Amino acid sequence: MNVEKHFLPRSKSGYIYLLIILAMVTTMPRVAGWNDASRMATVQSLVEHHTFIIDRSVFIDTHDKVFINDHYYSDKPAGPSVMGALVYWPLYQLGITLDYDWNVAYYVITLVIVKGFWLLGLLAFASALTMTSIDENKRLWLTAALAVASVYFTWASTFNNHIMAASQLMIGFWFLLKQNGPAPSGKTCFLPGFSCHLRARWMHLPAHFT
Repeated sequence: MNVEKHFLPRSKSGYIYLLIILAMVTTMPRVAGWNDASRMATVQSLVEHHTFIIDRSVFIDTHDKVFINDHYYSDKPAGPSVMGALVYWPLYQLGITLDYDWNVAYYVITLVIVKGFWLLGLLAFASALTMTSIDENKRLWLTAALAVASVYFTWASTFNNHIMAASQLMIGFWFLLKQNGPAPSGKTCFLPGFSCHLRARWMHLPAHFT
């Protein structure tokens, strides 16, 4: 049986729709541990209390925190949580709040931010493969392997900075491959450099240093 013919989409947009559906059904809808709670504590505090201090967050009991100047802060990188706060703000205005266990707000934040970066990273990877001599069928299966048969897939089910960092690295690499000239200018190198800079931002600089 020809798997590509009978089971796979026939257009590029069809693959994107398939990945979006996959993202929706594989996103964890609950804050399940200290790691998630620490990140959501910053998100909640930024939106509800306008501060990086997490003393009044429902996630204050997380052990992934630091105590500085009589206040608690998350020990996680601030960048992803700031982006999460941008998604949480309209939800909070609608009365959809963050909390432990099964939670709509956490699901939406993770879907939009983490799965969004997961999808962008896959698109960058697939586009980078078109610049090689690998045939289209093999490029498809290589992209599918990254999408669902690697830690890139498993890590994308919860809110974390690792997927965002990996995606930015792939996007930066794609931008670099787009520079076809023998002597790229500073202007053409800006996007690859900026993307890799963001990758470092996702991995470092906790909230108490912002």
